[in-house]
Amino acid sequence: MQTAPAGWAGYWVRVTGYQATAQSEAGTNSTAPTRSISAGQVQYWNGTGYSSVNITTAGASLTIPAFTYAKTNGGGDLITVQMTASLTIGASPATTQTFLTGSTTTRTLARAILGSPLSGTITYKLLRNGSTRASLTLSVNLGTVTAQTAYQPAPTPS
Repeated sequence: MQTAPAGWAGYWVRVTGYQATAQSEAGTNSTAPTRSISAGQVQYWNGTGYSSVNITTAGASLTIPAFTYAKTNGGGDLITVQMTASLTIGASPATTQTFLTGSTTTRTLARAILGSPLSGTITYKLLRNGSTRASLTLSVNLGTVTAQTAYQPAPTPS
């Protein structure tokens, strides 16, 4: 039976503990839109253990080392698994708000957006004696969060 590298916990890349909030209000005496990430990390195998990157509203490009693991099977064939990735933590754009003409407290539109905690591609290759037997590329996008509200005052009677 083949064994994993020392320290391998069964995953190459994962998001853990992600907690985020987006809020918006529109109308009279409404509050400004907000978005925040209170917790979360992307954890990835670095070749000898795991590294972590905090997920923030600033976003980030992740440099995740390629992973190659090779073992000789019982038949004498060299079996190799290769994994590569191009992943990012999505930046969260600034909140936006529009006020009713002449007002500083009546919002007619408010929006807060959180970028994806993880998106990009992951490619897996399986080789036997140096020859590719399988290749799979996955597109990953854990999605964005949008809170948007709109308000239109009632028409003024004539």
